[in-house]
Amino acid sequence: KIGARDIRDYVMKAPGMTMDDSETGEALGRRMTIRGVSGGAGLGNQTVGQFIGDAPMTDPYSNYGTPDLDPFDLKTVEILRGPQGTTFGASALNGAVRYVPNEPVLMEWSGRGFVDRTAVTHTGSLDHEGGTGTSYGLAVNAPIGDSMALRASGVIQNIPGVYDNLQREDENANSARKWSGRAALRWEPLERLSINLLYLKQRSKVDDVLVADNGEGALENNNKPGPSFIDFGFSLANADLRYKLDDWGTVVYQHTRQWKPSRGNVDAGIKATGSLGIPSINTRFDMITEGSLNELRLVSPDGGNWDWIVGVFNRNYEGHLNTSLDTVVLKGVQKGHVDPLTAEEQAIFGELTRRFGKHWEATVGLRKYETKIEGSFESRSVGFPVFDADFSQSEDGLSPKISLAYKASDSLMAYVTVARGFQFGGLNTPLVVPGLSNYQNPVTGTPVPLSFSSSVLWSREVGLRTDWLDRTLRIDVAFFDIKWSKAQLTQNSGGAAANDYIDNVGEVSSRGVEGSFTWLTPLPGLSLNVLASYIRAVTTREYENGEVVVPSGTEMPATPRLQTSTTLSYNTYFGPWMSGASFTHAYWSHAYSA
Repeated sequence: KIGARDIRDYVMKAPGMTMDDSETGEALGRRMTIRGVSGGAGLGNQTVGQFIGDAPMTDPYSNYGTPDLDPFDLKTVEILRGPQGTTFGASALNGAVRYVPNEPVLMEWSGRGFVDRTAVTHTGSLDHEGGTGTSYGLAVNAPIGDSMALRASGVIQNIPGVYDNLQREDENANSARKWSGRAALRWEPLERLSINLLYLKQRSKVDDVLVADNGEGALENNNKPGPSFIDFGFSLANADLRYKLDDWGTVVYQHTRQWKPSRGNVDAGIKATGSLGIPSINTRFDMITEGSLNELRLVSPDGGNWDWIVGVFNRNYEGHLNTSLDTVVLKGVQKGHVDPLTAEEQAIFGELTRRFGKHWEATVGLRKYETKIEGSFESRSVGFPVFDADFSQSEDGLSPKISLAYKASDSLMAYVTVARGFQFGGLNTPLVVPGLSNYQNPVTGTPVPLSFSSSVLWSREVGLRTDWLDRTLRIDVAFFDIKWSKAQLTQNSGGAAANDYIDNVGEVSSRGVEGSFTWLTPLPGLSLNVLASYIRAVTTREYENGEVVVPSGTEMPATPRLQTSTTLSYNTYFGPWMSGASFTHAYWSHAYSA
């Protein structure tokens, strides 16, 4: 209904949340931030998880690509703020984006589709009008007898480019193509038994990965004479089995497998050759990650004063990563291999909710977890081994959640929540040059740590939810206070190579307020939605970033203090057809990118 085609359209309408793409977009390094808790740029661990249903799509360790699902034929897209560790574990330190697909419907034929045309208008050094792209989508629900149904959907997106490559005289050079398909099968052979299968596959390719490299605001790049491309794929298979017991609720077993192949070439070109425009330095990468998840849980029956969920969880992950630094005269000047990188998370968890009369509700949750990461890293320069190390890290802990809500009436509720989140540690893989000791930067010898440890986050939140005018007007407000210990931030070792790496830097404090105003106007189909947030996220301890001392009170990256979003939308039906239009204005105050 809002014309969304990717996650950016939702982030724009979610104050308190930002998204920062690297040059390689969804393939590598996309960073989402909620309430000022910003993960390390590049390959730093994610602080916001992404899920389809309850199946994670983000990597438990690092950030080797997360698919940007087209929202067509999704039931909803949920943005969950604050730690979700009790439910989702290490994949959601301070929030989650949850895509909820439409399920197959028994004994019903249905179909829907769309055609979308996008045009980008901008001016620059090249004389042209901007790019255009057309996207298509189709979904079909088909019953198979009385107890089975199949739902299949597919989307093809042709995404117009925004940036011009002046070195190659290529207009709208960063155009992209993306296709995705989903198939879901629902089978209810017994009244108590439901078997749900899901398969998702997506592929995207960016022709030329670019960012603007000027201070004038022109959407152009004069820094890459050589070709750059990214080819990213994602596949996920999920089996969900549910069996209803008489008085004990429902037993749910879920098994998920995922695969992520990606490859690409990023040109450094003019960065090393002045204004000559000679393709001189390229970084190539080729990697595949795969993982599996098993979860068994018991969910309480509906009704009554008690709700509960208890379960066990296991996740295994493996990555094979290869990078190469090439020059005009010699390929493979610097090669790196992490093969394999493995991660494992095991947990038992539970959540209990008790209602006291008509007004009070209390929730207590707990997750006991163990994590382990292992990796083998090798670096070579011009064919000679210069570094070889094995890495292993194991950690465990408890993540609690406590919430108390008071419902004064059907139109007024106040709540307070305290929750803890956690994330994996990891391995750094910076450049290593012959003649220098392990993990020291060329020229300066600034030490780079081999690894960084996990981090822990505590969040306290107080909120108020209100409905007015016969529930046509809703006003919500929430205040939060977050303490992020052993925060994982991107740092730079300085010197000639200026390697980026991740390290723990002490503590980060994030405090703020979020509010929303939603009005269903007297005119049917017309609605107004206004959201705003004010956040101050800063470091609370001094730390060293390479050769620079970063003082306490330094603002966190990717966190504008003030954000607003205002959307006026109108939707109406003509028989079986729906049409509509929306206008959105979004504002972000300034924020640091790193």
